[in-house]
Amino acid sequence: MDIRETVTVAIDALRANKLRAILTSLGVIIGSASIVLVVTVALTSRKFVLSQIEAVGSNLIQVELVQRPDKPQPLNYEMTLEDMEAAKSIPNVVEVAGSRELPMNVVAGGVERPVNLVGVTEGYQAIRRLVVLRGRFLDAADMEMRSKVCLVTAQLADRFLAKTIQSGDRFGWES
Repeated sequence: MDIRETVTVAIDALRANKLRAILTSLGVIIGSASIVLVVTVALTSRKFVLSQIEAVGSNLIQVELVQRPDKPQPLNYEMTLEDMEAAKSIPNVVEVAGSRELPMNVVAGGVERPVNLVGVTEGYQAIRRLVVLRGRFLDAADMEMRSKVCLVTAQLADRFLAKTIQSGDRFGWES
């Protein structure tokens, strides 16, 4: 069979079976688009995951006590400031910081809302590479004076402070 005859037979078969030809073409198009989409998502996800790891720090060690329901909590389970100072003496340790999360309620604009307050020690900003958009991070003087100040995310400020400032109420909580 020569090429001209092959093309003629193929075109006749497509004309005779239009629905089959359309469905086959549609299947090829969807299959190709799916492959392109999966590869694109995989490459984008890889870049995202790598950027998240780089933002946290590839040489960061985090220690956390995970409570098991079948075992009682130890009497002294928290690291102390002395423990953190001792960790600084480990070779190649550049910075040590502690954090503690406390669930509590905040009253803003006369509405009480649950929040998680995260307290950190000095060095946390450097370790986590935090960027403060406005204002400043807490410093040693704030820690020494035990100032009643905090950092809030932009989302929290937008959500709570804007309403509070407009109403003239005072934003805060008692510890």
